[in-house]
Amino acid sequence: MDWRNGGYVSPVKNEGTCSASWSFSSIASIESKFKIDNIEGKFDTQSLPATDSNGFLIFSEQELIDCDNQPFTCKNNATLKSLGCTGGYECTALGYYKYRNLTLEANYPFTGADNQTCTFG
Repeated sequence: MDWRNGGYVSPVKNEGTCSASWSFSSIASIESKFKIDNIEGKFDTQSLPATDSNGFLIFSEQELIDCDNQPFTCKNNATLKSLGCTGGYECTALGYYKYRNLTLEANYPFTGADNQTCTFG
């Protein structure tokens, strides 16, 4: 199946000069998963925060850049740590998501820089 057909892929975003493709790709997969689950009726739409005009919840890449800084043991048993705009790993980002609720882009906007301080919540 081509997930681009039917609007299952979240909108394209620009990471600017911040090398955080690991954060953007991780967030895009999470956004698409929420959209698919929403289409399939797995959520009470009244309980979801506002979505964009295409029905996506837009999560914060900056939260991962700033806050996903703890070592995480990935599937291959390698312990990895993301380094903000210097680079990172999808597996650590998804591990972060597994144990925390991500905030929306509107609440934690993308700055394109390493803020060094996690201002989550």
